[in-house]
Amino acid sequence: MTDSQLQLPAQVSNLRADLSRMNREFEAALPQQIPVDRFVRTIVTAVQMQPELLEADRRTLISSCMKAAQDGLLLDGREAGLSVYNDRKNGGQTVAYLPMVGGIMKKIRQSGEISSIRAHVVYEGDVFEYELGDEERILHKPSLSAQGGKPLAAYAIARFKDGDIQREVMSVAQIEKIRAKATGIGKACWSSDWGEMAKKTVIRRLSKRLPSSNDLDRVLDSDNVNYEPIVPAQVTDQSVGQTESVSVAALNRQIAAGQQAMALGHGEAVAVSLTESGEEVTVEPVAVLQDENQSAVKKDPF
Repeated sequence: MTDSQLQLPAQVSNLRADLSRMNREFEAALPQQIPVDRFVRTIVTAVQMQPELLEADRRTLISSCMKAAQDGLLLDGREAGLSVYNDRKNGGQTVAYLPMVGGIMKKIRQSGEISSIRAHVVYEGDVFEYELGDEERILHKPSLSAQGGKPLAAYAIARFKDGDIQREVMSVAQIEKIRAKATGIGKACWSSDWGEMAKKTVIRRLSKRLPSSNDLDRVLDSDNVNYEPIVPAQVTDQSVGQTESVSVAALNRQIAAGQQAMALGHGEAVAVSLTESGEEVTVEPVAVLQDENQSAVKKDPF
């Protein structure tokens, strides 16, 4: 056994002690249907399966667990997960919390109006038909002989208890556009499990037409932090070489006045300055509000 393997039981015991001191806070945050003991057990299991979590900053591990408790999701790898990534800004390793497709579907079902919701990825070799119009339908027959083929699309179907059905289909190109906005742990998850992230993406797009709730909105907001923010943005005035922070309303006024010569509505984006992490971000035209009385846009990259 390696030294790290020998040290693991002691590290897990120390984590158990830290978590036990948080029991009261976890219990206050968790919904009634999730006992605090069960929630803590899923954390310990996650750590045993991912020992690298113990080497990361302990404060970010505990705070990520608390965020999952507030969202009412178990850190079991289906509803939500924990991952480690390198914090280039502050140095060292940080733990991040990520809601997963199972957690989002759980919150959608809890509205009480949805009888079923599911999502699938379509691959080369599958039979797939998608029709719009008066008689919408999706026909998908997966190919058992061509497993592991190239993905072509992803789709989600939600059936209401009153019989209504809502569908969403996204091409790989549309999915990749969302993936391109991923940052930090979100980017890592796309690399390790494209299929599950594609399902989550199409479910998130479909959720815009499903009953909303504070619980669902909170989980979606938790997921949004893993993608580039839409606003507020920093707009660079290249004529003077200075950067100033502007609101969406101010940006709209600049566009209306012709100070930003951008062809909005034709696929072009408004270029902005660097984020704190040093990555360039853009503001999509659809994200710019036309109402100058509004000072912010909801950070929903989907």
